[in-house]
This record gives sequence, structure tokens and C-alpha cells, in this order.
Amino acid sequence: METTINEIQVSYTSKFLSPHPISTSNEAFRYAIKIWNRDTIDLFEEFKVLYLNKSNMVIGYYSLGKGGIDFCSVDVRLLLSVALTTNSTGFIIVHNHPSGKLMPSAADKKITKQIHDCCKIMNLVLLDHLIISSSGYFSFMDECMI
Repeated sequence: METTINEIQVSYTSKFLSPHPISTSNEAFRYAIKIWNRDTIDLFEEFKVLYLNKSNMVIGYYSLGKGGIDFCSVDVRLLLSVALTTNSTGFIIVHNHPSGKLMPSAADKKITKQIHDCCKIMNLVLLDHLIISSSGYFSFMDECMI
């Protein structure tokens, strides 16, 4: 019996990098708000990831998920696989709260811890978790929650 095996090919092409490294949560928020659709930021939750290289320059972003009014599913394996595919050394996770309330929920804290713990194993750095709205942001790093 002859068996055929699929060859797996992985590729990634970087077209450009950010003009300067991200060093503060405010800089990360400015990048995050640019990738958000301002018409839907107050409508439903989305979860996006800013991937960075060793110099904290933004390589790109990935839209990880869209959800409902107050929930968005996050697949940590997919988040990490994109980081590994792009040779990112760190990333910033970002999601919005359509309610405008910027305080993290218990679920927000739980997923942040889960991602942070996975990063330790994979030698990646979770640089921050931002919760954004049309009026501002909350930074887990600024509040010493990472």
C-alpha cells in the first residue's frame, strides 16, 4: 500500500515595519486604534494582536476573533502559532469593550494569565494587554497585572 504524505510549507513576508519601537502603553494604544473599525468599536467585541520583533517594532497585526456584545472567543494556540510563524519575540493583545467600561473582567484576567503562562514555555513575551474603547484604554502592564 502506497502512502502519500502532505508537505507542510510555512511562509511569511514582511512588507514593512513600524517607524519606531513601542515603548509605552499609549504608543501601543495609538497603533491599536488605527487597526480598529471606529464604526464597530462600540458595537461588538474583537480581539487583535500586535506582533513585535526583538526591537519592539511592530511586524504586523492579526485579527484573532470577533464576538458578541460582551464576549469574544480567543484561541491561544492560533495566537501563538502566528507569533512563531512571523518570528515575533513579543506581542501585545488588544480587545475592545463596547460598553466603554475599561476595567478588566474576570474572564479578561483569566485569558491574560493563560497567555502569559504559555509565553513562558514558548520563550515569547506578552508585553501588554490593552482593553480599548472609543474613549480610551486600560493597560494591564501599567497596572502591574502582567
